[in-house]
Amino acid sequence: MKALSLFAGLACVCTAPAAFAAEDWITIPNSDPNITFSFDKGSIERRGNLVRVWEKMVYTQAQIKDEASGKMVKEKKVHRLMHCADYTQGVIYGATYAENGRFISSVSYDEPQAQMSPVPSGTLAAEELRLVCLLAR
Repeated sequence: MKALSLFAGLACVCTAPAAFAAEDWITIPNSDPNITFSFDKGSIERRGNLVRVWEKMVYTQAQIKDEASGKMVKEKKVHRLMHCADYTQGVIYGATYAENGRFISSVSYDEPQAQMSPVPSGTLAAEELRLVCLLAR
């Protein structure tokens, strides 16, 4: 029975998505001491001018309440789609997690359905887009 459990465990590890296999989170400094914002350098995938990347925002102290569940949000993870030439971005997948790491909610879109929005200059999003597109070359 132990051999079967070990085999099942190894099968799960070996089939884990590549985006989570070699995480390399880069923190982007910001002016809010309650927020740590970062993106996973190891998850960057480029196809022409489109780049996919995982990002996360962690709150030192949860301050935002999820309206549907009433739970306080401690972390947000987003699979972001960026267009380097057009300076736009959209969301492919987003999830929120509570203080104890428990899942609260998620939303996902097929890439063609991702609503792309302009990235305002001088923002944290603009710095992320600049760095991700630079690293995706």
